[in-house]
Amino acid sequence: MKFTLAQEAELEEYIHAEQVKANEIKKNDDTDNQIDRMLYALYELTGEGVKIVEGERECVLIVKLIIIKYTIYGNHF
Repeated sequence: MKFTLAQEAELEEYIHAEQVKANEIKKNDDTDNQIDRMLYALYELTGEGVKIVEGERECVLIVKLIIIKYTIYGNHF
């Protein structure tokens, strides 16, 4: 498949924009992880305590996704 120069430029611009977004997400994730580690140290959480906190975080995320689906689709999901 051949692209015109304009199409190539548009595609390169799109890819660059997506890379910038991905880098921002990674930077936010790194910051979140660093904050988590600081809080775990502050509250002297280790192994099992960290697992409990992380598990609760996953449960909250799942509940939020269910609420969003229910809001969008009602009882039909």
